[in-house]
Amino acid sequence: MKEKGFVLPIVLGVIALGVLIIWGVVYSQFQSKSTPQPQPTQTPTQQTSEPVKTNVQNLRVDVKFVEGSTVRLREGAFVSFSGENLSGLKRILQNYPNIKIERLFTRSEEDLTEEQRRLESQTNKDMPDLNLWYRLLLPKGVDIQSLLKSLDSLAIVETAYLESPAAPPPAQ
Repeated sequence: MKEKGFVLPIVLGVIALGVLIIWGVVYSQFQSKSTPQPQPTQTPTQQTSEPVKTNVQNLRVDVKFVEGSTVRLREGAFVSFSGENLSGLKRILQNYPNIKIERLFTRSEEDLTEEQRRLESQTNKDMPDLNLWYRLLLPKGVDIQSLLKSLDSLAIVETAYLESPAAPPPAQ
């Protein structure tokens, strides 16, 4: 009788394992047939043999400056209230005279700063300075790859990336 009590759990375990293996094989075949596999795409930040230029109007690059730099936009130009050297940034932007610069967040600088301080005091954690985010509106013909590479090379720039285009409206 002891052998039957010992064999039954082993048999049930082997059956359960077999069911899981079969289910995994069937599921993976179902997934590969029903879900199209993503095709690799090339983004403007990837290296290519030719420059990637805008062929449409209104492409946007978002730029975030490093925390603590207090970079702000004044009269269409960047300034740093903490004394950061912005000469490299200004030199890059001079190569693209038709780029328009705007703040990414439309609430006032004062509101964003006040909210940051309030959240930091409530959570006892550092919060990001949303005043460090900007949007560059690119005219047609700008070499996006070159612009992004130049911006990314600056120590004052934490990140710079091409905004994804807006999704088209749903079909009716």
